[in-house]
Amino acid sequence: MNELELKLCDIQGRLFELSGAKGYDSATFIKAFMTSEVAKGLDSKFNRMQWAGEEYLLAELAETVELTKNGNVFDGEALYWSGYLYRFWHYTTGEDSKEIYKQAPAETMNRNWLIFHTLAPEVAIEDLKEIYRQRNESERTEKILFKIDKAKKIKDAEDAISKINELLSNSTLFRRIADSLYDEVASNHDYAPYIAVAKAAKGMMGNIPFRQLPYKAKFNAFLMIRDAIRSFVVDEIAKEEK
Repeated sequence: MNELELKLCDIQGRLFELSGAKGYDSATFIKAFMTSEVAKGLDSKFNRMQWAGEEYLLAELAETVELTKNGNVFDGEALYWSGYLYRFWHYTTGEDSKEIYKQAPAETMNRNWLIFHTLAPEVAIEDLKEIYRQRNESERTEKILFKIDKAKKIKDAEDAISKINELLSNSTLFRRIADSLYDEVASNHDYAPYIAVAKAAKGMMGNIPFRQLPYKAKFNAFLMIRDAIRSFVVDEIAKEEK
């Protein structure tokens, strides 16, 4: 890294520190700067911004974006280190400021600066990249587990509907297992809200235990439960599509 690049790292560090001295909310300022045309200018090989000091850069930024005061201002040293390291990161990897900020937003920098500022900049950058990779991997894992859970819920609901259809088509089977199947589906927490809505809609809110109902009433109850579970499936599929 040449002398000019190191000087620009220092200027950007002092710019961030100055934002704190001026009382600008640090998270808002850092995001605004790292995604701004001013930062883009500093990223380019030749740009007038590279010859400007921190006061000019701050004034230039304030003219193009809205900066917030009276918020949370980070420690001055944390701000200087963040600004310096962001610029050092660009010169080390060639990544632009927007891409760098995506990997290490303001909160990540502020949370880790106390330890990371004691490391060589190259090591701190690699550690920040590793945090980003792990966060992405965790998010991907959560999405996969979410999809698996949804798929299982839908499969279980479809199995419950199949059981009810079989029950409704076989009176002998109905008399033998209707009570136990009712206990099984009625105790499912996923279906419960749908069953409650269906009961209210069909005026089936009586307090008589299911086991004491006559055959016809039980039959109608299963028709209602089947419709309720179908509604649950429709909603779950809609969530997956989103």
